[in-house]
Amino acid sequence: MTIDQTLEQPHPVPPGQINKAIKISYAQAMLGAFFGASTSVGLVTAYFLKLGATNEQLGLLSTVPMYAVFAQLIAAVLIERGARRKRMTAVGSMAGVLCWGLVIALPVALRDQPVEGRISALIAVFTLISVFNQLAGNARASWIGDLIPSDRLGTFFGRLVVYGGVIGAVLAILSGRFLDYMKHAGVSAFGWVFAFGMVFGIANSILYTRQADVPTPRHNISLAGLVRQTFGNKSLMAFMGFAIFWNMQTIGWPFYAPYLLRDIKLTYFQFSMIGTIQGITVLTSAPFWGRMVSRHGCRPVLIICAAITLPVAASWMWISTPLAAFIAVPIVNIITGFANGGIGVAVSTIIYKVTIPAGRAVQMAIYSAAIVFLIAPMPTIGGHLPGWLNAHGIHADIRVTFYASQFFCLAALLMAKRVVEPGSTSAGEIMVELKEKVVGR
Repeated sequence: MTIDQTLEQPHPVPPGQINKAIKISYAQAMLGAFFGASTSVGLVTAYFLKLGATNEQLGLLSTVPMYAVFAQLIAAVLIERGARRKRMTAVGSMAGVLCWGLVIALPVALRDQPVEGRISALIAVFTLISVFNQLAGNARASWIGDLIPSDRLGTFFGRLVVYGGVIGAVLAILSGRFLDYMKHAGVSAFGWVFAFGMVFGIANSILYTRQADVPTPRHNISLAGLVRQTFGNKSLMAFMGFAIFWNMQTIGWPFYAPYLLRDIKLTYFQFSMIGTIQGITVLTSAPFWGRMVSRHGCRPVLIICAAITLPVAASWMWISTPLAAFIAVPIVNIITGFANGGIGVAVSTIIYKVTIPAGRAVQMAIYSAAIVFLIAPMPTIGGHLPGWLNAHGIHADIRVTFYASQFFCLAALLMAKRVVEPGSTSAGEIMVELKEKVVGR
């Protein structure tokens, strides 16, 4: 079965159920914003810094849980054997949320243990959370591709960002202010924030049960045949190349928060305010990118957004004081937020254009596992990079990881140009629309 043939099939879900699922998904985006803001990467990084984590341990925190992606292969096999994607999504999501109770409790339970022991135990818990999230994520990704019509996906993903973005931006500021206020409470302040988020995470998981289930499309292809079909899909392989290089920028991503909080000495509130600028930009740009994806396709959006991001990392060489951070980081976040809004919508959409319903769970699992297998070492490499360079007489701080990310962004840009997407237009046509919006007709 080809991709074009799948577009000719009648949709398995009545329009009323589709609209209900879309509305519930928007509600989940808002609930997810409460949960995400309360368990964000920045807060988790600050939590680990409070516990005494080193750069190397922060790198491991980002690297080790990534290998949980191989749980997607297990999920795909279960789905191909008849497991209900709706149930797997709800149960996996709920289990992942409940594990945050361990994140709160372990530092207290292990308070008499060395710092290394507490950090290692928490990394193990975050890996377990990632396992449950990967199981749920694969099932949900496969399920949503059959639940939402393909011609509505671009707008759907664009609006998801909007519904959750406003709440996420406000809560990011409030959580930072709360942590500044609660500094005297130490680690317990983080526990209250995480517990607050868990309430909304649980509600989000429950709402999966209110959406229409879609039976997994039946086919006669063996598991080995599905694997061969996946690697024979040239469109998927080209997009995978883009995704690999784009995500190799994780060599620097985990260290922006430590640099601003620990090295520049920003407060949590100041850090949250600066970070919120990026979130707001993603929020306001996502509907625009959703329209561009629907009108021009995903490929030109990927090209433009990668090109916008490419020169930004070099600006960090001038950001070495709080004043410089207050001036430059908001500008950086506006630029990267605009680009990330487009990347997020395009990536979420194109994966459904280059896969087919028959065996989609397997295709997505292989896609995710291959990417993570290659990018997972990058945060650990980033954590060790300054030390390695200094040992060889090259003075460097953690910003060297930001500079290194530029090479991977360039490679991603080159790969984006090789992505094949039938019906897409050129990046130039989108640039014309951007120019009209900025300077008028």
